Amino acid sequence: MGGIKKQNENIKQDIKVKGAADQQLKKQVDQEAVMDLIRQLVAIVSALLPFLAAVSLLPEWLTEDNLNQFLIIAGLVVGFLFNVYSIYKNHYSGPRARLQKLLLKRKGLK
Repeated sequence: MGGIKKQNENIKQDIKVKGAADQQLKKQVDQEAVMDLIRQLVAIVSALLPFLAAVSLLPEWLTEDNLNQFLIIAGLVVGFLFNVYSIYKNHYSGPRARLQKLLLKRKGLK
């Protein structure tokens, strides 16, 4: 049991971000993890729908028109969330930002 704890501690040490290059790699790995999760969910749904149709359990509301409407709405929601996220990330305006602006103005740098 102690060996497993030691392995977990070693893994945690290896995962710690050590520099700018490591931060970029960690960000890339996190993005890939999200994409992998989305792919897995799509694969599960893709495998489940033919199975449900084969055993006649496919809901009547699951028509091609409803799926097309859902895809349009999902695309709109993703676009909206992307815009909100990019606005949030590109507008530095919190309490720390105000303090930073104040200090920069005091030093004549802004």
